[in-house]
Amino acid sequence: EAGAPAVLDPVDSWDSVSNDVIRHVCDNLWYYDLYDPEFAIEMRLAESYEYNGAKDEVEVILKEGIYFHDGAYFNATAVKFTFDRILYLTNSTGLLTNVTAHLADPASLFYNMAGQPILDHVVINSEYNVTFFLTAANAVFIPLLSYDAWCILHPDSTPALDYLVL
Repeated sequence: EAGAPAVLDPVDSWDSVSNDVIRHVCDNLWYYDLYDPEFAIEMRLAESYEYNGAKDEVEVILKEGIYFHDGAYFNATAVKFTFDRILYLTNSTGLLTNVTAHLADPASLFYNMAGQPILDHVVINSEYNVTFFLTAANAVFIPLLSYDAWCILHPDSTPALDYLVL
């Protein structure tokens, strides 16, 4: 018996049971194809992505016609909201002051080997296009976003500065 999930908030999930539950109701921009022996990355909520020449920006084209469980549209606003929230709850912004919040469990994944945040900020280019601005070139950014903790959430149903309650 696997037991119950410890948390239901993707950004605070680390244990496999929590991740299994979250994976059934949330989705990432891309994810590993677990049926492919080479674990190729498959597009989920993203249509495509492209690095700039310096490898410190990633432009992402988002899929259209996708809805959240509550009927809200998936778009660039939800992506920016999710990653602004991740930056806050991993304390990549240095602003984590909410007394009920704690540092997200997998926060260390969002930092490089020197202890600096990998992601600086996200910009909305259009309704279905965002750019991730990295603090430096980073070869693991795309695979990093395949982890369950970086599922996209909607701003109308998710607290911006605190965790979803189990």
